[in-house]
Amino acid sequence: DCEEHVSLKPHQESPERIVAILAELQRVIDRGELAMGELDKTCTFDAAEPSDILRAHDENYVRVLAELSDRVGQTPIAFTPYCQNHNGVPEKLQKPAENSDTFFSPGTLQAALRAAGGVIHAVDRVLDGKNRSAFVCCRPPGHHAGINGATEGAPSSGFSILNNAMIGALHAIDVRKCMRVAVVDFDVHHGNGTEEIARHWLTKQRARDDYHRHKSPDLFFASIHLADDGTSSGMLPFYPGSGVQDDLMNNIVNVVVPPMWLAKGASATAHAETGERARKKTKRFADSEDAAAAPPPKTIAIEPEQQQGGRLEWMKAFRERLIPALRAFGPELIIVSAGFDAAASDVGNLGVDPRRNTRHQGANLRAEDYEDMTKLLVNVSNVCDGRVVSILEGGYGHLMSVGKSSDGAQNALTLGRDVFAKCVKAHVQALI
Repeated sequence: DCEEHVSLKPHQESPERIVAILAELQRVIDRGELAMGELDKTCTFDAAEPSDILRAHDENYVRVLAELSDRVGQTPIAFTPYCQNHNGVPEKLQKPAENSDTFFSPGTLQAALRAAGGVIHAVDRVLDGKNRSAFVCCRPPGHHAGINGATEGAPSSGFSILNNAMIGALHAIDVRKCMRVAVVDFDVHHGNGTEEIARHWLTKQRARDDYHRHKSPDLFFASIHLADDGTSSGMLPFYPGSGVQDDLMNNIVNVVVPPMWLAKGASATAHAETGERARKKTKRFADSEDAAAAPPPKTIAIEPEQQQGGRLEWMKAFRERLIPALRAFGPELIIVSAGFDAAASDVGNLGVDPRRNTRHQGANLRAEDYEDMTKLLVNVSNVCDGRVVSILEGGYGHLMSVGKSSDGAQNALTLGRDVFAKCVKAHVQALI
């Protein structure tokens, strides 16, 4: 069902993501790196029911999804402006349909319901002790979907239809009677939809007459991500433009890692091994053809105080800010919004410089970094019998040339998904 959700045009969030992950996991099994008994694969579970969805989303939004599913023809519809219109966003502030990055096709609602159903099934399996942990390999992603879809002020729905993580978290609280549930998001983009739903739930929870600070269910949300509004860098604002402050009263922790392009302007590069910043000394114009053809100038290290971003800083922030806050909360269940778009060269972390019409890498995590983050989360989960449910969010692949495309275009580009799949594999193995 997840493969039936398609876009109007070639898209980075495509069914090939799931295919690449499953193929990589099968290769691991075939090589004997993972015993069959260690990985229990299933697709036998029900789609989420309306009552499950309504714990996280507003009734009007759910109705819009149902109506749109009935109306959509064979051509996918631009989803973001459709929802913005229903939410009363002025037309001049709506995203133009031709620029929409989120689409709704005939198979979208069923795919989203099955994805949410998979999360609920995983939560039940883990809480019943049938599995120590679970990874839900699903699409479309969900962490940008707020109460009414795109959150207020967000420029896009961010490929998200239903917030799988919060549907799972609130199922654990309302149905399975978990007292303390944590949602941790390590996608390169802030989980703005998850934060909105979590804050809304906590506000309603604390307004109840029977609310007791130490006896009522509680929810925690932490997100580590990049953020740049473009003010100092000249880059286009990095999506979704939120998550730059904590909200400790509502158990919300936002860990911001500066994009690598902030190190020394958009001409900064990253050392592949360390993630430390360096800057290329370049001339604005070549003095001659010989100069223009000369080899690029060498890269020199910049001063330590100018170093920003990269995998070392990301991992340091994860260990020193996110993990202690999570441990202090003491969860009974950890739900992970597992995005892999902070990986080196993934198109999901590229920033755009509109003046130079260039793109620049914002993060450079490796497979071993995803393994280390997962192990840190699992270590915290040991206080709750290792209960971790991980859900696929972002992560798309790296651009690569295929020479000539099927329609004859020269220097055609496609997405290589091998690095992406290896990062997911490292995460899954660390969950076991």
